[in-house]
Amino acid sequence: MQYTPNYASNFLANLGTFWSVHFAAQDQLLAITKAGLFEQEQAQLNSLDALSTISRFDVPVFHKQLWSKLQITASASAETSLVLHSYDETTNEYGGGIVYGQSTQGRTWKIPVPANLKKVGCIVDRPVDPTVWLVPGVDFILDTTNHVIELLKDPFLQFTPTAGVDEELSVSMWLFGSDMDLHDAYNQFGFVFNTYAASSSDLYRDLVNAIWDTHIKGSHAAAFRAALGALVGVPVVKGTELVESIIERTDRLQVITDANVYEFKLGNTATVAVGDTVNVGDFLTDAVVMLEGQALEDDLALPGVVVDNSALLNSIGAKGTLTFVNYDVDVTYTVDADVHTLARFPIGGRAADVDAFWDYVHVTGKAAGNSMAMALRTSPGTGEPHINDLPLTINPMRFLLGVLKHNAVFVVLKAHLLNVVDNGRSLYMLRKLLPAHVSLLSSMEYEVSDMYNETSDLGPEGAFAADGLSSVMDEYSNPEPTAFYVS
Repeated sequence: MQYTPNYASNFLANLGTFWSVHFAAQDQLLAITKAGLFEQEQAQLNSLDALSTISRFDVPVFHKQLWSKLQITASASAETSLVLHSYDETTNEYGGGIVYGQSTQGRTWKIPVPANLKKVGCIVDRPVDPTVWLVPGVDFILDTTNHVIELLKDPFLQFTPTAGVDEELSVSMWLFGSDMDLHDAYNQFGFVFNTYAASSSDLYRDLVNAIWDTHIKGSHAAAFRAALGALVGVPVVKGTELVESIIERTDRLQVITDANVYEFKLGNTATVAVGDTVNVGDFLTDAVVMLEGQALEDDLALPGVVVDNSALLNSIGAKGTLTFVNYDVDVTYTVDADVHTLARFPIGGRAADVDAFWDYVHVTGKAAGNSMAMALRTSPGTGEPHINDLPLTINPMRFLLGVLKHNAVFVVLKAHLLNVVDNGRSLYMLRKLLPAHVSLLSSMEYEVSDMYNETSDLGPEGAFAADGLSSVMDEYSNPEPTAFYVS
């Protein structure tokens, strides 16, 4: 079935030349038939949407509503004052003011609208032969956050008010070409994995598809990257493509390939160049960086690692986090009752959690016949190492990464460059998209003002630990991360 837009305008011509040329009362006939044809056109749109919901790839993000009647009363219309600032005021820049050289007092009228209304094509006084047209961005603004339409003129002066007996004065406005969020992607497919988004979007649909791909095909890098990109609002490459152009426009960065145009927020720096070949799942800017394998040891310059909410901590019954700093510390060696050498170095965290960690390391190492002291041996040999064969200092973070590098994925996110999906509860899904033996390490970099001047001391670096998918920062004014989480 193919949608035929504006079918009513061609209705008489489709009936034949008598009705479109010779019939005298064409205007009246067309006005009468338009109303019925609008209903048929809406029914066709509804049918197409219903068919599209069968496929998770084609499920519509929004439902198109041709006509919606908005009845408002004087009491429901909230009039507010509005100051249009001049360009030379301290909070404005030249060219940004609406009024040149002076401040002007204005007014707006806020009209409540349904919470699932996401877009309005225009507002008219009646569907057939309207006499009042309001254009978005010129005559009104749709505020999807507060669920209101802001009019720049009094609606009771623009539209014809009516009132019945003992009824409040009201006006009728007709919204044309509205996008309504019916949460079809969630209701049809996302609910299976409890992946809810407060607002639907193309990114949310991409996230749902990536999760489904993982469960159908098994865990794979392309699905994980697609889910990560959808979750933080950063596009990933859709196929094997050739970069043809990189353009920084006034409001966005564009990376153009021979197959697609990828758009990013201003401030992103392209990590590819013209002529490069990119592949499925690649990230094209520095907003998202993924490191695996040896790169975990070689390419990280972070002051520390915070292990939080991982299988390791759960297995030892830890109640807090463990911090592995990125500088050399002394290693302490002792001998247990069975004459096994025990190695231990300082780790940040609750004393009980640290002791539980080292007890776990020693017990499992002895049971496997390969203790930590044996793993630290600096010269060839078997059995218990001599003190001369062991290092006196160690870098805790590098040691941990050396253990995890073949079983971990590290993700660096720059918060100010992301278009984050309003779907915080889906962050936990990232871990579920990886194989059970692979850990997820993550860092979120922020640009935070100097208004914050205190940190929580987690060690010599004075790091501050945030909750969730967050970074640990040694200075609030510094956008560089100081640690990341292991989950």
